[in-house]
Formats: sequence, structure tokens, C-alpha cells
Amino acid sequence: MVRKRVNRTQKQKKKRKNFLKRFNHSYPIYLVTGGLLFGMLLSVFTVAGVALADLYGRVRSPEELSLLDNPDWLDDSSAFPVIGLGEDPEDGLSEETGSNPDDDQIKGSEDDQQDEASRLALYGIENILIIGTDTVSFSGRSDVMILASLNHNTRKLNMVSFYRAANVNIPGYGQGLLNSAYAYGGADLLIRTIEENFRVSINGYVIFNFNSFIKSIDVMGGVNLYLSDAEAAALGMSPGYNWASSSQALGYVRLRKIDTDFNRMGRQRQVLDAVLSQLSACSAVTIYNVATVILPSVVTDLNVMSYVGKAHTYLSYSRDQMQIPRTSDMWMFYNYYGQESGGYDQNATANLLRDFLTN
Repeated sequence: MVRKRVNRTQKQKKKRKNFLKRFNHSYPIYLVTGGLLFGMLLSVFTVAGVALADLYGRVRSPEELSLLDNPDWLDDSSAFPVIGLGEDPEDGLSEETGSNPDDDQIKGSEDDQQDEASRLALYGIENILIIGTDTVSFSGRSDVMILASLNHNTRKLNMVSFYRAANVNIPGYGQGLLNSAYAYGGADLLIRTIEENFRVSINGYVIFNFNSFIKSIDVMGGVNLYLSDAEAAALGMSPGYNWASSSQALGYVRLRKIDTDFNRMGRQRQVLDAVLSQLSACSAVTIYNVATVILPSVVTDLNVMSYVGKAHTYLSYSRDQMQIPRTSDMWMFYNYYGQESGGYDQNATANLLRDFLTN
């Protein structure tokens, strides 16, 4: 009885051995391993592809702007004071030429802009204009104008705020405030205005609803913000570093009465920098969740997929920031339309911007 059981066990082992021998002969181990690895990679790429396609589908293209309604997303529609336009954007413009009769010619030429574009490409620099609005239709004035400059050679991200009341020549409209350009002709006219007045080449733009951008902070669990004594008192928080929620960050960005518009620009940059710092420490899942909050309120002419794929690389870049024009280089005056405007030396400011972006 015992001998029969032993014989049966030996026969089973022999059958398994013969099966494995035939299997290995028909399907070499490297082929099986390769198949398993291929299957795993295919699954990963499929999931990644679905995720990226989902993100891409959330982004609005410029062509969709005309299809958008204009509901009010703001809790406080007066959060940003009106700067840049009268009752009618065409007030004070020449009917024949569409420009201010006293229009000054800008100093930068088309050749200068082409030279600048070539120079930036040589330095490995990519400039993206970030435009923030407070409307779901992305219309009205641009209250946030930040140039995000990626220097791929030095692995540096420079952020430049443009003063919204800076006096500029708006092509086709004459002298006016910088943020009026967006109201007149959208992102394209704003980019052209910045390029011609500050002699910098811009590769593309991202328009976003700033309030939705701020709400993404809660997805990350908050951000670290440094508050001055005046800022802390106005917000009911402590001076120094504070871990801020989205509502606290929004209140921080909207502070106006305690100081100047230049300080508010600095707060915009600090929040953006804090978000980038927090994202750099987040997992891929958290970054994806943040993107799902931000992207539905974004319009861009850029290839979003190429930036999503390199997000971790760009987040590792060192960062620096400045504002244009600098406060120390500017004087205030009332322009043709009776608006308080910031004057500055155009050539000196353009050179300052170029040096900042290329160093």
C-alpha cells in the first residue's frame, strides 16, 4: 500500500517534470518573463494614458471661449478694483485709426522682437504668460499677469509680475494701462503688447480663474505662507510662517487696503511659489488630483500633455521672482483717459527684464 502511494507520487513528479521540460522548450523563460513585463508595462501605460487623456479633456482651448456663459464665481465681485477702462473701451480713441490721437510709437521694432526670440531660444528659455481673471468666461481685465520663464539650461524658473497699471502702447488702441489690452483683444493682444513694450518673446499663455486655482490648495492640504505684521493683523493670523487653507490664501491674495498694488503683486507670486513648493513634495496621485481641480478653469494654447509629462522636472527647478517695472524705476501720472498710470524708462526696463531672464 505504501509502495503504491510512493509510486504514484513519483509518477506525478515525473509528469510535472516532463511538463515543465516541454513548456520550457516551447516557451523559453526569457519569453515568459518578457511577456509578463510587457503586460505590466502595457497596463501602466494604459492607466497613465487614460489619466492624461482625462486631464487633457478638462482643459479648454481658446476656441471654446466664445461658447462660455458668464456666471459670477466670486463671493466678492468687488475684490479687485476696476483699473484700466472707462464706461466704453473705445472712449477717447480715434474713429478713423482706432488709436489715441496722441499715440506714441513704441521703441521696440519687429526686428528687435525676432532677435530677442532667437536669443531666448539660444539660452534655452521658454516664456509662458500666466493670466488670471475672476470670471468663468475669462473676459474682462487681467488682474494677474505673471511671466513664468523656464530656463532649461540653468534649470531655473523665473516669475515676473507685470504691473497692471503700467503705461504701455496697446497696438491699435494707443497709450493705456497694461491690463486694458486683455479687455480689448484677449490673450493675443496682451501678449503682443507685452512683447512690443518690454521686448520679450512669449511662447504661449495660460488663462485661469484665480479663485479655482486657490481652491486647489485644499487638495494639497494647505500651503506655507509668510505674513508680515500688517498682513497677519488684517487676516487674524500670526506674523511669520502660517499653514494656510485655500480660503486664507485667497484672503491673503486679495489684501489691498493695508499697502499698495505692488505688495499685492508680491503676494500673488508668493502664493504661486508656495503652491509650486508644495506640489514638488506631493505624490503623483496628489498632483493629478490638483490638476483635476485647476484644469477645468484653464484656457491655453500650449500642448498641455508635454508639460504634464515633465511636471516633476520643472518642479525641481530653482525659483526667483521680480516685478516689472520696478517700484523704484516708476513714476505715477494721469494718462490721456484721466487714469493714474505708471511711467518708466522703456529701454532700461526691457534690458532689466532680459538680464533677469537670461542669468
